[in-house]
Amino acid sequence: RPQEKPFNNPDNEDLVIRFGKFWWSNFENCSPAGHKLRTVLNDRWVRFHSLPESKRHPDNAAELGEGIGRMNVLADEVLGQGAVCWLIANRYAGTSPLACDTVDEFDLRACLGWIDPDVPLHPAEIVAYASVCRWESARFEDLLAKIARHDDANILWASETGQAVFAPYDGGVDIILPDADQVTALAYKYAGWLSPYPGGL
Repeated sequence: RPQEKPFNNPDNEDLVIRFGKFWWSNFENCSPAGHKLRTVLNDRWVRFHSLPESKRHPDNAAELGEGIGRMNVLADEVLGQGAVCWLIANRYAGTSPLACDTVDEFDLRACLGWIDPDVPLHPAEIVAYASVCRWESARFEDLLAKIARHDDANILWASETGQAVFAPYDGGVDIILPDADQVTALAYKYAGWLSPYPGGL
């Protein structure tokens, strides 16, 4: 197991405990980050691209709308419209979130610290900020736009009632589902959006 540790802020205690129980009961051997999940849970992972021809960033409003639309469709499939989930934002420890950061906007609390040994030059300590929310596409459209433009990153949503994760990034979405059969079904349904990345299915 990675070197995680809970944060001991008394004001956050209930949320920290709840998040810790949730995360370790569903994703025991993995830190709460998209790039870690897709490595450890590769058999339950699939990647979709948010723009045609695997284009990374939108150049205009129409392309941004296309990317957000795909993200919303996939999130509805994975999380369910109105479903309870965890919103998680990973930030480097020792740095303050930026003004108007997702952490402040959605009142996320520091719930978990973990070490990422894959950061170049030296391992990095990461803080996972989290809170419970309901997935509603309209509520998170601005955040998805920031992610699509690479104005924000390292954000994911995890279903509270299952082992499903929706982790968008600038260019696509990494998805973790409870089992390989569900991955196959989702990949078939949205085959036109699949990444050509060889490990993505």
